[in-house]
Amino acid sequence: MHKTKWERSLFIKAISIIALFFAVEANGQTRVAIIDSGILPFPSAKLCDSGHYDFINNLPIVGMDIINHGTNVAKAITENASTADYCLLIYKVFDEKTKKDFIPNAIKKAIQSNADIINLAIDSNNGYDADEYNMLWAAGNKGIQIFLSSGNSGINLDKNCKIYPVCYKNILFTIVGNKESYSNHGKLIDLYEASCYNSFCGTSASVAIATGKFIADIKHHQYCVDEYKKCISKHECNNKPCTAVGIICRDNYKQCEGK
Repeated sequence: MHKTKWERSLFIKAISIIALFFAVEANGQTRVAIIDSGILPFPSAKLCDSGHYDFINNLPIVGMDIINHGTNVAKAITENASTADYCLLIYKVFDEKTKKDFIPNAIKKAIQSNADIINLAIDSNNGYDADEYNMLWAAGNKGIQIFLSSGNSGINLDKNCKIYPVCYKNILFTIVGNKESYSNHGKLIDLYEASCYNSFCGTSASVAIATGKFIADIKHHQYCVDEYKKCISKHECNNKPCTAVGIICRDNYKQCEGK
């Protein structure tokens, strides 16, 4: 059985946005990981001073974006995050050549780099990937807030859920779509956002906008998360996702967020 949107959002923690050009020291900042096609430098980008990785070229650097997808994601996050104190971690996992293990390895790297938020605007119908599932589960269970795009196939996910990573079960993440006909839809979708950032359109734009807005209001979200964690600390989860315990905690969290 799929999680409710509250169960996906329970462990919301903080943020970390990735980019290397115009690097910013990240002491005490929210760290936001962007797992995408890399980034091209732009003046307002707040990049963490370390922790980036180009998986295409296997180098610990901010990967150059040659298809302008990750750059637009980063710009949409940056504009919507306003003046919040955060920095971006950039993980390049695709351009023309992509290997199956790049995304799970990037998620693992985000965990190791103490990311607070992961933005993943990538979807695939290649089927269930155990490594990807395990790393997303580990990130969510650690308290990293994961934002996923719903995908652009126009599919009702309630009837035909074969798009990953959004169709993985029992992982704490937030799925973002929009109201356009191409957006995957159904009860699995947690948030609906604008379909475009400037001329960059699709659910990748929608999830980036949602991530940025979350960053902008992180102090309130963090307060709710801290209160939630205090509540669930009374429960023993035995290293498993805490989706079957803490109903009162979830209700309190929902009320705190005003939803």
